[in-house]
Amino acid sequence: MKSTLAISISSLIATSFAATHEVTVGPSLSFSPDTVTAAEGDIVSFKFGAGHDVASGSFDSPCQPDGKIYSGEPSDGDVFSVTINGTDPVWIYCAVPHHCQSGMAMVINAP
Repeated sequence: MKSTLAISISSLIATSFAATHEVTVGPSLSFSPDTVTAAEGDIVSFKFGAGHDVASGSFDSPCQPDGKIYSGEPSDGDVFSVTINGTDPVWIYCAVPHHCQSGMAMVINAP
C-alpha cells in the first residue's frame, strides 16, 4: 500500500511538470514552429488548418510513415496531441500527397 501511494504521488508530480508545446499545422505548407524541444512526458499538441495531417517518419526516409504517429484526417480546428516518451528525435511530416515533398516537415528534439 505504501509503495503504491508513493508511485502514484510520483506519477502525479511528474505529470504536473509536463509542458505542452503547441504546433500550428498549416494553413500553408508549414508547421509553426517547425522545431520543438520536448522533455520526456511533455505533450506536443498539433492544431490543424484544413487539408493537413500529421505522421511520423525517419530522417533516412522522409515522407514515408514509420507507423508510430498518425493523426488520421482531422478537420480544420481539430487538435491532436502526442506524449513524448523520450528525447530521441521525432521526425514529423504532412502525409497529404505532395505536402512533405514540398517541405512540410518538422522535428521534435532535433539532433
